[in-house]
Amino acid sequence: MRAPCDVRGGQGPCEIGHHPDIHITWQRIRFEITTHDAGNQLTERDFQLARHIDAIAAGHGATELSD
Repeated sequence: MRAPCDVRGGQGPCEIGHHPDIHITWQRIRFEITTHDAGNQLTERDFQLARHIDAIAAGHGATELSD
């Protein structure tokens, strides 16, 4: 089964060929973003995806929680 992609437009994970690991717990969603085909290093694609996720979260009134 394929995971669904964000269909709201813009540069989502599917459009940039990049998919984060997503962890969902009570009142929290955590994204682990690295580029697997670059040896799990951070690349510009990771930062693009993080900005996209932040924009979606902010549009829904989400706030950053401390650990």
